[in-house]
Amino acid sequence: MEYVLPEGFEVEFIPEPSSFVTPFGEYNSTYARRGNTIVYSRQMKRFKGTYAREKYGEFIKFYKDISIADKGQVILIKKEI
Repeated sequence: MEYVLPEGFEVEFIPEPSSFVTPFGEYNSTYARRGNTIVYSRQMKRFKGTYAREKYGEFIKFYKDISIADKGQVILIKKEI
């Protein structure tokens, strides 16, 4: 996904890349600055399988970690003239 910066604004903060692999799947997200454009990439892969009941907490953590990573925000500030 590409976002073109509005004229008169600059980037103050871009989230760090996020990447993790678990027995349930993998997740990767990145932000990159290219001129006046911010490029966001997100990939999530779920693995098929049958998992023991004892793994349920880890399963929930996998989805909570994705939720946290997806809430990353780019912060823009207005350029001073």
